[in-house]
Amino acid sequence: NPNLISTASVFSSWKVICTQSEEYNSREALCNAT
Repeated sequence: NPNLISTASVFSSWKVICTQSEEYNSREALCNAT
């Protein structure tokens, strides 16, 4: 969610990791954890 990323620049890096590949499904929990 871009809204969450906007809150902190740190999420910007996570966004790349979470959306860069199909592994998002596996990391979805990790990304949504915070």
